[in-house]
Amino acid sequence: EMGGGKNDGKISVISNGTKYDVITGFESIIIGNGEIEGPTHLLFHQGKLFILGAKGKLYKADVSHFRAGDAPLIASSLPFEDIGSFVLAYPFAVPTGETHPYNLVAAPDGSTYMTDAAANAVLKRSKTGKLSVVAQLPLVANPLPFGPPMIHPVPTGIIYEKGNLKIEYDKLGEAL
Repeated sequence: EMGGGKNDGKISVISNGTKYDVITGFESIIIGNGEIEGPTHLLFHQGKLFILGAKGKLYKADVSHFRAGDAPLIASSLPFEDIGSFVLAYPFAVPTGETHPYNLVAAPDGSTYMTDAAANAVLKRSKTGKLSVVAQLPLVANPLPFGPPMIHPVPTGIIYEKGNLKIEYDKLGEAL
């Protein structure tokens, strides 16, 4: 749950029809355009729950012992990696000056891949935590009769299938 912009984001589980908070107190902020940014996509990988959070943070939580009804973990106690600073410092060919790690997927070698919707990029996090840029998506033709001729693709979806990454981006739902 992204929260209401008051550092009230949380992760919950539903068990037997009842909702239980698992992790509370995630950063939940209102960004420049009035949208709320907070915890979004989750991935359970290598025994840990990976959580993409506000300001480009990738949290890791050991939830293996959590049982419905337990006291929730507090987000500020979780280790995290600062994906956002890596993206903002990277010398992209077409810099956007923004970052928004949006979705993630695991690969069989223990690495994870992420889309960054604001940087129009695909990132790789090795199983040791090293970050690299796999690709920056090129500008695409604007399919609308207004606006600039070329627009940012805004990659949001990612899957790993048979050794290939498939990326979905917001150009009328087309995929690469």
